[in-house]
Amino acid sequence: MSKVELSLIRAFKRFKSGFMVICGYRSVGTEVMDIKDETVYLVKGLRSKLADVIGEDKLPLPVAMTLLPFGDKIVYSGYIKEIAIDFGNNLAEMVIAVQRTKEDQKEFQMI
Repeated sequence: MSKVELSLIRAFKRFKSGFMVICGYRSVGTEVMDIKDETVYLVKGLRSKLADVIGEDKLPLPVAMTLLPFGDKIVYSGYIKEIAIDFGNNLAEMVIAVQRTKEDQKEFQMI
């Protein structure tokens, strides 16, 4: 295995897993917020975009998922579980407000 390949694999140790919200789609990826700390990540798919899997009409969508660093990108593991809860107005408004703030400030985090 090459040094580059080993580096990519070692980076997987910095994964993020848990309760997240798929907030919105952009041409360059999907905005996903970690509910614990309100961090917003710009996530790409390795084989398919999240937009191809989950319709925009379902957003914001609470999910359980795992994010992985992959070079200079963040990808998802391919496994996403929808969490069957309804957002109350307060939580939905908070998610949208945080997403817009991060989007305006171009604040997408790396893992």
